Amino acid sequence: MSEEISKVLEKMEAQKLEELAKAIERLADAVAKLQESGILGMLVAMAEKSEEILEIGLNDRRVHHAMAAADAALNPLEDVDPIVFKENIENLTECALKALNSEEFIKQAKPAGIGGLLKVLRDPDIGAGLGLMLYMAKVMGSCLRKKASE
Repeated sequence: MSEEISKVLEKMEAQKLEELAKAIERLADAVAKLQESGILGMLVAMAEKSEEILEIGLNDRRVHHAMAAADAALNPLEDVDPIVFKENIENLTECALKALNSEEFIKQAKPAGIGGLLKVLRDPDIGAGLGLMLYMAKVMGSCLRKKASE
């Protein structure tokens, strides 16, 4: 009987060793991937500076404010279609950067009176830009009114 128990224990130990070897192999693969991607170096640096990082995070109220703002900004993204959102952000960013990258950008910032506004409203590009801004204002205004009545 003790021989059978010994065999069962040996078999269980062999299984545990095999599982441990597989786990170590998976861990080594994960570490290799982290090394290849450069993330391992960042993680090591963060671990080495963890006390300093934690101290900054705990003691700097700006970090607390930034984290609260990031949390507040990210929460509504749960209800957003990621594909549509990504496409819209890419398009808006591309168009905004095109305007900001123009040497004419600052030169175009000149006062416009009523007559000047009526003149530039004939430009289809200005009409499209204003249409987008008015749509954003409408959606934001509607949302703000709903929030105010809650």
